[in-house]
Amino acid sequence: MGKELYIGGDKDDVRFRLSGTICRYKGRPGYIGDTRGASVYFQDLVNQGEGYKVIDHRDGDFDYRSPPLGYMNYGGNACYLSRIPDRDNQKMGLGQHVIDARPSLEDRRSWFVSVEMGKCILGEHPSLEEALKLLNEDEAESVAFHRHFALSKLNAKVFGIHYRGRLVGLREGEAFRLLEAQDVSFIEPILRKAGIMV
Repeated sequence: MGKELYIGGDKDDVRFRLSGTICRYKGRPGYIGDTRGASVYFQDLVNQGEGYKVIDHRDGDFDYRSPPLGYMNYGGNACYLSRIPDRDNQKMGLGQHVIDARPSLEDRRSWFVSVEMGKCILGEHPSLEEALKLLNEDEAESVAFHRHFALSKLNAKVFGIHYRGRLVGLREGEAFRLLEAQDVSFIEPILRKAGIMV
């Protein structure tokens, strides 16, 4: 992006628009903890041990557009994150207040600035086989294996296939099948690409 945010030398506008949001630098998602003049303090979400980097918001590698969301694996559950339209929002990065999480993450404070959030934005999820293993070994209640798909354990023998937060199919034994829905023809090729034959 590299576009200057403030007009007429008002550098407080940078703080107002970016502080407390998630932006990207060189494609990596990070939390903007604070600003100083034209610079932002950027903490990489996936490599949090690196601490904050000081970056000029006008740098061509700095991107304050809202990043992609989808499923995030957090605390043994797959939570589907989507943006809520908010005309009053004047932030440039992604703010926690414009994210809807299903199931809700209201009681969990640290999810927004987490490694799991960084992996969600990057689209890094376990493989289908890894997801099945986590569920079979009771290490999770549900696991996302794709930005838009997750598996959940419905009972000891049946897993649910979820697409963007809603149940669209089942896995009984080794066989997957889709439930009747209007968008089955749309979902089927995406599932095949993710490794599920229905």
